[in-house]
Amino acid sequence: MSNRVLLKQWKLILIKENKFEKNATKEHSSRTINFLSDKIPDKLEETLNSAFIKAFELIFEKGTNVIEKTYSKQSIQQNHQVNNFAFSVYNDQKRLNAINHKATKTTFYSTVFSGVKGVGLGILGIGLPDIPIFIGTIFRGIYEIALQYGCDYNTEEEKYFILNIISTSLSHGKAAIEANRELNNFMANPQLPYGYSRSTEVEKVSNVLSQELLYLKFVQGLPIIGAAGGVFDAKFTNQILGYAKLKYKRRYLLNKI
Repeated sequence: MSNRVLLKQWKLILIKENKFEKNATKEHSSRTINFLSDKIPDKLEETLNSAFIKAFELIFEKGTNVIEKTYSKQSIQQNHQVNNFAFSVYNDQKRLNAINHKATKTTFYSTVFSGVKGVGLGILGIGLPDIPIFIGTIFRGIYEIALQYGCDYNTEEEKYFILNIISTSLSHGKAAIEANRELNNFMANPQLPYGYSRSTEVEKVSNVLSQELLYLKFVQGLPIIGAAGGVFDAKFTNQILGYAKLKYKRRYLLNKI
């Protein structure tokens, strides 16, 4: 890999990570969210939160085989092998762009799908049933991005990495900055932390996701105006998958050094 290409790409990674950390320190609470938090009954809030956690746990633990039926894992892996080999031979920007372009397309199409689906279900007043679809879309996108950068998402280390990509992308303030840097450290030394528990990690991440989308799914469950809540499906899909692409690209470059 030429020093010029490496330096250029690494600078872009650092710029985007600095932007992520700056955005994470900004106030994220909105008047709409604050208004809804006061209007939703505690019992309904518990129901929505429970639905999020159960859907997340089910899809993460048992949904991989179903998700893999929606794309050709072998084809993506073969495509990566071809592009990676070409890049190792020519060491130029064109070959690297071929790898990055696949991940960008995955993010784009997943975002469009989430937006169209979210708005459509919102018009019909369907909120809760959309939760597993939304979560499945997120995992599908991350799995594809992982494959496009040559990573196997079935190892325990990769599952830990993916869970923390989701939680970090939705975190705020110092917690987001610390989590982002912990992910970077994990790339350099991919070992599970002492006392690691997958169930604990799954619960932590599902709670983060629930806190961000809880009230929006409530709005999505209201006919017609629910379309406004559905729009946020696209926003959060793009936010999570955009961050996933950033982390996987960083690790790919790191492994080439």
